[in-house]
Amino acid sequence: MQCGALRVMYEEFLEEQDEWYDPTALAASSAWDVAKLRARFCVPSTPLEDTQCRDLHAGARLYVSCSLDDDNLKFYDVVLDSVFTAAHQIANGMERCVCRFAVQWSDGPHAGSMEEVSIERVCCLQSSPVQDPVLIEFLDGVTKLVGDTNGETMSQEIRAAPAAEGGVPANAPPGFQRKFGSSK
Repeated sequence: MQCGALRVMYEEFLEEQDEWYDPTALAASSAWDVAKLRARFCVPSTPLEDTQCRDLHAGARLYVSCSLDDDNLKFYDVVLDSVFTAAHQIANGMERCVCRFAVQWSDGPHAGSMEEVSIERVCCLQSSPVQDPVLIEFLDGVTKLVGDTNGETMSQEIRAAPAAEGGVPANAPPGFQRKFGSSK
């Protein structure tokens, strides 16, 4: 929590790529948006192993990498449309999957579009939720705020920072407004 907002920092990424979530703007959206945001936080996912491709079925939720620039990747939610199976190769005694996966992006810069990807870009979704107390308090506070126009049920830290126009704290770091001004 910083400046009354949730700041998400990614390891080995520039500060400009941090994501900021303003509780006022989230509460102005809907409970569905808060639930969707809650679902974005998960335990670290594992890469799809070369031997697991045949275990996947249409409709499976996965994460697929998306290049943000020449050096950085970020993983976004996708739904598996189909697997184009291919005979696996053996290299140095190890099985190597060369199947292709047709996915529909649920999130990120390609949301709504279809793409065919290789196994190197696919991670399995872990079903257990993140147990981070700061995240849980923030999201629970926003969920309560959605139904409480007086803000009486918000946590003290969420209420602490004075908000400027649009719910962006006046003392927010550079990039705050760009990262989260209103929900999508």
